[in-house]
Amino acid sequence: MMELYISLSAYGGVSTREALTVFCQAGIRHVELAIGPRPDADAAQAIEEYRQQGMVYRAHHAFVWSERHYPFNLAQPQDWDYFERLADYLANMGITTYSVHGGNFSNSTERTQTYLICCI
Repeated sequence: MMELYISLSAYGGVSTREALTVFCQAGIRHVELAIGPRPDADAAQAIEEYRQQGMVYRAHHAFVWSERHYPFNLAQPQDWDYFERLADYLANMGITTYSVHGGNFSNSTERTQTYLICCI
């Protein structure tokens, strides 16, 4: 059976802990970490606490995981050290699924090149 994940982007504008608390109280155990919650110092701790209670995660492009989180656009040059820290965090949490999309890019950008960058 395939599991259905609800995205944190469906309950945005609150802290990660508040969103996860609402999901947990509703019986939701499969959550996509995504943009939506506001950045806060408690995000990583909340994600870990709910993981210990049985919540299973996937991650999506630029999700909130620390107070130093920042939105990014993969169609633009990136701070690859940030991605390395993010990948290490995901691995430490046992999160093996991370989805991305190309972000916004101008019509003058070569789309094929942008798609290839997103798939690496």
